[in-house]
Amino acid sequence: MNELTDNPVVTECIQEPPFEVWYHSASGKFLTKDSNQNYMPIGKDLLKSKLQRHGLNPRTQQGEYLSERDTMIDNIIMAQNVDYAGQLSGYYAGLHTINNTKILVTKSPTIIKGENKPFPSLAKIFDGLFNSGDIPQLHIVYGWLKLARESVVNSNPTPGQCLVLAGPKNCGKSFFQDIVTELLGGRTGRPFSYMSGKTDFNSELFGAEHLVIADENSNRDMNSRRLFGSRIKDYTVNTSMHCHGKFREALTLTPCQRLTISLNDEDDNLLILPPIDESLSDKIILLKICVPEFPLDSSGVVNRQSLWETIKDELPGLIHHVEQFKIPAKLRDSRFGLTGFQHPILMEALEELNPEGKLLALIDHHLLDQKKTWEGTTTELESELLDYYSDCRRRAEKIIKSTPETRTYLMHLKKKHPNRISTRESNGKSLWVIR
Repeated sequence: MNELTDNPVVTECIQEPPFEVWYHSASGKFLTKDSNQNYMPIGKDLLKSKLQRHGLNPRTQQGEYLSERDTMIDNIIMAQNVDYAGQLSGYYAGLHTINNTKILVTKSPTIIKGENKPFPSLAKIFDGLFNSGDIPQLHIVYGWLKLARESVVNSNPTPGQCLVLAGPKNCGKSFFQDIVTELLGGRTGRPFSYMSGKTDFNSELFGAEHLVIADENSNRDMNSRRLFGSRIKDYTVNTSMHCHGKFREALTLTPCQRLTISLNDEDDNLLILPPIDESLSDKIILLKICVPEFPLDSSGVVNRQSLWETIKDELPGLIHHVEQFKIPAKLRDSRFGLTGFQHPILMEALEELNPEGKLLALIDHHLLDQKKTWEGTTTELESELLDYYSDCRRRAEKIIKSTPETRTYLMHLKKKHPNRISTRESNGKSLWVIR
């Protein structure tokens, strides 16, 4: 007798459930559709009741170990299990496979359809926000919105710049962010605690297409700003992100998201932003916002409720315009679809506020006031600025913390101002030449 041929293994046929139901092992919850076609978690007792209503016998028959109903529950646990269950930005409700991982998206974004019709109020407000200054910026905004919406609507995670809005108080920055939310699916996340290093957990952000930072209080020290900059790089470049919830194993997902930051344009607020160097300049669009003309009520105050009702009525027209917008050839970029942009007035202000900008100002005032060129090592530069009799010693003490840090500032300045700052070798030493 040949056991391999005469006793073939019988493969048990797993019966499919009578309605759509999934099992998420991490939470121990079953999920099924509600009346709105979203997936809702249910406990085991409710699942038993639903299976009984579909005719599955809850009683164990003679010679069986499990009832028909409980056998079905076992089958669901084994065959209908998913690795992630929750909202996922840019994806529609249903089962998806991402990086060989089974993902059950429980709720779809709310996608407003475009309609070919005028949007006069929005057009006027947008023109006032982005085109009333010295440099027209509205075409950049439309290009950014077009690419962001395409990513979300098509469930296609793509790199996309962080959009930074800097302007006076009450000029409509948050109002514009609200409009972005509507265009991208209606869901927002607040990523600042994660991006500033206050928490390592970010799972609650994965259900939002629009990540919003608005008027946050943050440390202005250089380490905090550089950490913030590294997180901006993550969100703008990486299409795969680690989703990490508290007491949950992290997994990799591919959300469709865009990040916007709004802040007032005073010096203290601008210092929330990281130094925008070569590694960040293509990943940030920094816009200077002006105050538009909002419709006012009889008391001269913006009637926000009435305005928002008008905006909601005009949104389909704006969406159609954005979808049909052609990005000018000079603004196209092979990586992001749109080139980075930083308004020169804001960049000048940032450079003056950054430590290297302050260092250059001290050099101009103290070392180049009476002569055209200064030469020396990093240590010699620090010695002159920190000299006891120096008229800028107290200001220099706030900037100069260590020689390696000072050398880094000088290297940044050399890249930004190559016509003013260079190096040369002399007797085995590297000297800075500052004009």
